Amino acid sequence: MSPTPHPCLASSPRADACGPDPRKHVRYTLGMILGADDFDQEFAWLSGRDRWLAREALGYGTLAGLAVTMRQGAGIEPEVVVGPGSALTPGGELVRVAPLQCAQLNAWLQHASRQAAVAAHVEATPDEPLPVYVVLGYQACETDARPIPGEPCRSESELMAASRVADGFRLELRLAPPAQAEEDALRGFVHTLSERVEIGTGPASGTVGEFAEWLRELFTEGGDGGEEGEPAAAPIEPFVLPADEACGYLREALRLWITELRPPVLADFGRACGCTADGVPTPPVAEPAEDLLLLAELRVPLDAAGRVDPALDVLVNEDRRPLLGHLRLLQEWLQCGPGEAGPPGPAGEVGPTGPAGEAGPAGPAGADGLPGPAGSEGPAGPAGPAGPRGPRGEAGAAGADGATGPAGPAGAAGPPGPQGPQGPQGDPGVAAGRVVELPPSAGQRMLIVAAGTVGVQGSLGPVFNKLAVAGVTRHRLLFSYDGYRQPNDGFAIVVKALPVLREAPVHVMFDGFERGGFALVLFDANGRPANEGLVAATMLMLEVTEFSAPR
Repeated sequence: MSPTPHPCLASSPRADACGPDPRKHVRYTLGMILGADDFDQEFAWLSGRDRWLAREALGYGTLAGLAVTMRQGAGIEPEVVVGPGSALTPGGELVRVAPLQCAQLNAWLQHASRQAAVAAHVEATPDEPLPVYVVLGYQACETDARPIPGEPCRSESELMAASRVADGFRLELRLAPPAQAEEDALRGFVHTLSERVEIGTGPASGTVGEFAEWLRELFTEGGDGGEEGEPAAAPIEPFVLPADEACGYLREALRLWITELRPPVLADFGRACGCTADGVPTPPVAEPAEDLLLLAELRVPLDAAGRVDPALDVLVNEDRRPLLGHLRLLQEWLQCGPGEAGPPGPAGEVGPTGPAGEAGPAGPAGADGLPGPAGSEGPAGPAGPAGPRGPRGEAGAAGADGATGPAGPAGAAGPPGPQGPQGPQGDPGVAAGRVVELPPSAGQRMLIVAAGTVGVQGSLGPVFNKLAVAGVTRHRLLFSYDGYRQPNDGFAIVVKALPVLREAPVHVMFDGFERGGFALVLFDANGRPANEGLVAATMLMLEVTEFSAPR
């Protein structure tokens, strides 16, 4: 994938039918003549034990670096980029990639070996992006050629032989992901213990043996789990463990994983050459598992010609990527990382009643209560005696004008007067639909026109004024409500949005007002556009307010 040729690319990997048996090492005896095969055998034993230890004691996955990103945009040839880093492959090989590597997607898609598969995908599902997988593997390459002795009349290629074997790597793009049965089974096993096993104060759902059998039923082929290594889609019911006995149950779960559930999903990467207990040679593995590690899945949108669609982004999905955290990280995480609260402990005994404390100061007076209802009207009292006659009042107002006489002839029109000052701005009117108006202030009106917690899947609880998602374009959501109108010089709209945290953090940004509603865009915790699953799972708590310009 790199524009800089790697030294391993100059030579192809060895393809021995069966190399030295990694279970044997050389037993030196005085007088024994050692040859190249003996040194190869000793190295095979040492390196084989290293791979064995890494594969079965540590696991496999990305150790550091190896970030997968895309270079794309207007005028840029789409290119996938893998940063420097290191990883352990499923076969236990330690792989180091350096420097940064890159590959052009269109050139890869148009290669003759893939044109038929790409064309078939475009024809069958033109609107679906093509999944392309970035995988990493180990490759040894022979280097540092030296002259070797031999018979005369040899060809030039027979005069030299490699004196060193260098560590290399293979970075490939593929249309199918590598098998990772152990990774998938491990995730399913831990998910089962986390989501379907409850630790409480009540009685256990069964004995330790019944707990082990319950786990076997979920993970054994032919049981409720379907394929081997996958948890059941619909377990019988959660298994309850009493808090004071949980350690024994969880130790049994660990034993079951190590001794029964993990061995069937461990891929065989070795060449099982050697002898049985009675000295009969064992045959090599017919088809050893391919030792490749998944780094990322690319979701590549294609045009009709089978090239990357320049109008759409290539998305990088690393959800199924195996990751291997180093011991120091796990140590710090265990001590200081986030964790769930344990179950409440049993209630303690009630202590003796303490002495009564001194009376505290009187609190402030409460607010006045609401006025009570008006009482019924009482009967009219008796009329009082007439009072003395008052002084004479002032003269009354003039009477009404008499009838208007006939109109005289119209006079000549006078010149127009100067234009008067502009009057105050009128009320912007009431927004359509249901609104909640706040008390006006300083000549302005403010109305809450929509509110609720909504998302692509619907709403959580009631919504005000039929607020809902009106359209979805990848990570961009369009919202609308009854009576929506685009803001103008007479009034403005403010949108308040908060993501409701459920599965993964999400960032929200405002993207503008349109004729059909207002738009918000979603990003994941790393600042990348949210994928389809995150968009579908996100719920937003919204409040929409209109307010007029000052009058």
